[in-house]
Amino acid sequence: MIIGMNDMIKQGVSRSSLPTLWVVIPILTTAGIAVMRLSHGLHSLELGHGAPDYILLAIIFSIQIVFFLLGWSVMKRMKYFKALLNHEEDTPVTLALICPGVAFVVMGHFVLNKVIAAIGILTKFDYTYMAISFGLIVLQFITGWLLIRLARKQLRYT
Repeated sequence: MIIGMNDMIKQGVSRSSLPTLWVVIPILTTAGIAVMRLSHGLHSLELGHGAPDYILLAIIFSIQIVFFLLGWSVMKRMKYFKALLNHEEDTPVTLALICPGVAFVVMGHFVLNKVIAAIGILTKFDYTYMAISFGLIVLQFITGWLLIRLARKQLRYT
């Protein structure tokens, strides 16, 4: 990641590789899920407690937000989304936008339920909780819509 960031700063980013800017998001979600699964196993053996998991999940989600915003700003600056919606981007790499969308939603629900609601920052099913959950669900629908659109476009070319 450090070498890649160094190359991007020095040489810029090629248009065809823009979706890969978000590849860190699913990697971190997988790590977060692994931590939660290990924690549940340790908890059943009375060896683990939740506070470190809360902190780690919050850190992972914060890093995901940073990479999401970084990728979004670069893609927006290069008018990638406009080209994508106007069917000007037709490379299979565009399908790499789907996994980060799903992973961000999954980690968002983990953080909302296992961190924010679990430690009492928000009460489950209050208005703020539902608004955040609704935002994550909207992002999931947008990701699903994009998957169908991209798959349809890719199938046309085959």
